[in-house]
Amino acid sequence: MTEFEKSFRYATQLTLNTTFRCPQEICDVSSEFVQENPAQIAKKVRTTNAHTKTPMLAYGFERIESIPAYVEKQLADIYRFVGEGKLVPEKSYPHYHYATRSLP
Repeated sequence: MTEFEKSFRYATQLTLNTTFRCPQEICDVSSEFVQENPAQIAKKVRTTNAHTKTPMLAYGFERIESIPAYVEKQLADIYRFVGEGKLVPEKSYPHYHYATRSLP
């Protein structure tokens, strides 16, 4: 909250600088994005998450109409990789996180 001191003169303002939810690479990218707002409180976010695999991929498309076909292909590839045993649950996140093994 910007201008916190004006609204709550006798309160103490704390910033949340540590997260466990995402790897440092995502903290860095998201912090850089958020800090583009000049009214944002400046801070550096650190993580306790030691995950070291590729945390994020970003794609650009010339035409918005091409996105559904791309996503459909990616989902079909994931399904095929699971069937071939090339995509297996990672032990540390068995319910929602998957790790890859030697994808083509």
